[in-house]
Amino acid sequence: MIDRSPWGDFDAYGPLLDVQGMMQPVFRQAFGVPAEGIGELWRRKYHEYTLMRTVIDRYVDYWQVATDALVYAARHHGHELSADDCTAILAHYYHVRSFGDTKHGLTLLSAYKKALVSNGNASMISSMLQVAELNDAFDGLVSSDQAGTFKPHARMYALGLERLKVPVEHAVFVSSNSWDVIGAQEFGLKGIWLRRTAGLWEELGAAPNDVIGGLDKLSPLLATIT
Repeated sequence: MIDRSPWGDFDAYGPLLDVQGMMQPVFRQAFGVPAEGIGELWRRKYHEYTLMRTVIDRYVDYWQVATDALVYAARHHGHELSADDCTAILAHYYHVRSFGDTKHGLTLLSAYKKALVSNGNASMISSMLQVAELNDAFDGLVSSDQAGTFKPHARMYALGLERLKVPVEHAVFVSSNSWDVIGAQEFGLKGIWLRRTAGLWEELGAAPNDVIGGLDKLSPLLATIT
């Protein structure tokens, strides 16, 4: 989330940290040939599980969601995983690196207040920011364990605004997940889609306020809408 006067909120895993790039070789080492299928199904399932748990109001820690999704994805491809297997695979999650344009893009946004609003839990986010050398890049942090729910629940975006102490009309939200941008827009934020892949925008009756292809494109855009 970014305050436009100046402020804002960011999702972590999609726009800033390259989870898929980090985890692909981990899955290949663990599973061999079906690794990409397992990795893709794992990613889809942990998004589904966070959304389902938000709807039915049955929160568990994000690590548990990621574990449950991994067990499902592996079993779908004929692999039974123990708790130790899951821990060994997902431990790499704590060492995710940032995208090549992340540090430069955030440096360009130094005049703006920024909050990180993530479905990850606080310990995961703290470790990732330390590994990515982004500890001092944000003025606020919101994790799902602090909110007791996951995005796109309004509570997550509201906490981001509280961390920055800014009214909703002064803030923008940035994510590479279109469903997350839509959730932020439904809450009342201006939503910017950082399109890092060739994926399509979700057909949910809304369009992003703006689309950018790299984080370094965000600062010039904000200058036109503040």
